[in-house]
Amino acid sequence: SSLKVGIARDEAFHFYYEDDLQQLQSRGVELIEISPLRDAFPTDLDGLLIGGGFPERHAAELSKNQAFRRDLAAAIANGLPVRAECGGLMYLCQSIAVEDVVWPMVGAIDGAVTMQTSPQGRGYMKLGYNNANTRTKRSAATLAAHEFHHSTIQFESDVKFAYSVKRGHGVDGKHDGVCVQNVVASYAHFRHGVATPWVDWFLNTIAEAKTEPQKRVGHV
Repeated sequence: SSLKVGIARDEAFHFYYEDDLQQLQSRGVELIEISPLRDAFPTDLDGLLIGGGFPERHAAELSKNQAFRRDLAAAIANGLPVRAECGGLMYLCQSIAVEDVVWPMVGAIDGAVTMQTSPQGRGYMKLGYNNANTRTKRSAATLAAHEFHHSTIQFESDVKFAYSVKRGHGVDGKHDGVCVQNVVASYAHFRHGVATPWVDWFLNTIAEAKTEPQKRVGHV
């Protein structure tokens, strides 16, 4: 049977490369569109994508859908593989502060997001693997990505990062790709390709989570 991967798609989350989604579908993945603004969280997903967008513009509505937030947090705690980028990263944190109003979010990542008036990271990125936090030995390859975000994150506890930042800003100027359970959540936007085969990384995480459900994979 095909893998079922949820894709957050509504006014708050909508930044995806169609080529990348087609790449997933060509591997036999069934993409199931869900709205964190309006929907219930599906219970039968093998993985989840939460792309970029503008959660800060829809923070009240995202916060109001408590059942979705609660069920997503429970699924993550239970090992659901998730790839989140930018807006997705923000949504997975404890809260988003917009003009001094703090809106509760999913809480899977122990950090608080604050919107800033100026861009905190903008443009082309070069990333390396933060080898201490990746399970597989990789070459010293440089990963290309891009970022555009106006938010910062204050973490409440120690964080594991997937990537070191060689160019760009990422989370804190030095790191990007927060790893929690089987989640990798980054400010970096990746395009699937030979140098950054994120579809392969994601499918590997799903495969390992299925064979070792009791073990947290934490794959990049």
